[in-house]
Amino acid sequence: MPNGLVSGIVFALTPTVLLGLIFWFIMRAIIRADRTERTAYAKIEAEERARFERERGTASAAPHERRVVPTDSAESLGPRTAPAGVLPVTRRSRRRRRAV
Repeated sequence: MPNGLVSGIVFALTPTVLLGLIFWFIMRAIIRADRTERTAYAKIEAEERARFERERGTASAAPHERRVVPTDSAESLGPRTAPAGVLPVTRRSRRRRRAV
């Protein structure tokens, strides 16, 4: 046990500071690993998309890149073809999406 005031303060704060540094290093490692994993995944996805476009000869948007076009009613508009990468949304599908 420390005898002086300063040594008591250092003795009391040392575990907290050391645990804080350990936590900081662990979080930094996790964030860096996530960043490099996302970079690698994006590179693989771009390569796969390029390969797909070479094989199929068409450019297709990924599901998360598709634009959604709201419509009042699909039946009232009759058959309609949407441009590539656009998904028509009806009231019924909007209700279903909200419920999820």
